[in-house]
Amino acid sequence: MSIECTGYRSHPSGALHGFANFRAEKMGIELFGCGVFGKNGRRWITMPSREFSDPETGEKKYISIMRFMEKSHNEAFCDAALKALDKYCAEQEKQASQPPPSNEHHDGGNIEKDQYELPF
Repeated sequence: MSIECTGYRSHPSGALHGFANFRAEKMGIELFGCGVFGKNGRRWITMPSREFSDPETGEKKYISIMRFMEKSHNEAFCDAALKALDKYCAEQEKQASQPPPSNEHHDGGNIEKDQYELPF
């Protein structure tokens, strides 16, 4: 299963680490707001969900708005999604650690300022 992580937002709260977005080209689907959880050295991904109140207790609960019918498909998705998330976070960390691009370039020993013009 080929999955790409297209975004991640940290939101630490208990076992919840944050929320991630994924794209699965072959399936023709994008998922927004998948939960990223971790506890006791184990990590997992949940499908997007919505909040509701238990009518009997009034307790706040969450229900997934989609699911895989086969447990093995869900496990394969979680494995691929976690790898995609790790790759995304590593790329973001690498970009954050690099200095912003300079407006200067090296041209045969002379450093010149580039002139940028807007197309409008």
